[in-house]
Amino acid sequence: METHLAIMSTPVVQMNPQAMATLQGHIQEHIGMLAEQQAQQMVMEQAGPEVQQNPEAMQMLQPAIERQAAMIIAELTEEFTQTVEPVGEGADPLVEIRQQELQLKAADMERKSTEFDAKQELEREKEMADASLAQERLNLQQDALADKTRVAEDRIQTQRDIAAINAQMKGVRQ
Repeated sequence: METHLAIMSTPVVQMNPQAMATLQGHIQEHIGMLAEQQAQQMVMEQAGPEVQQNPEAMQMLQPAIERQAAMIIAELTEEFTQTVEPVGEGADPLVEIRQQELQLKAADMERKSTEFDAKQELEREKEMADASLAQERLNLQQDALADKTRVAEDRIQTQRDIAAINAQMKGVRQ
């Protein structure tokens, strides 16, 4: 709860009603749990060990535990509300300067985040272009190899045709 109170006292959170409400609700949950534990402990100490071992007697003590918890919650809530200071109309100039500094830092962080995202996107696009270029080169190499193979096959076929014609010519001369 102390940590939540410390966070609530920061100007950034005080300027954000939603954050304040969330933290206040969370503190109320902590207060409820703490009050329940304290009330149960107090009632059990008063009841004695023989009641603690009897489940039916424990059920009968539940209303007393709830009453005690309600009183503790009221006390703790009052203490909590006294520790929370609302932001006044005439805020301290130093606080305002600090708030402006925090806003500038937040804007700078947002700018850096945007620049980082843009740089990452540019790198992704470059990688995709490089991959596309590499694929295109591979396709061209495959096409060139296919053309060379076809030319070589045509050359071999031409040589066979020439050899066949030469063989026919020798046969005709004899």
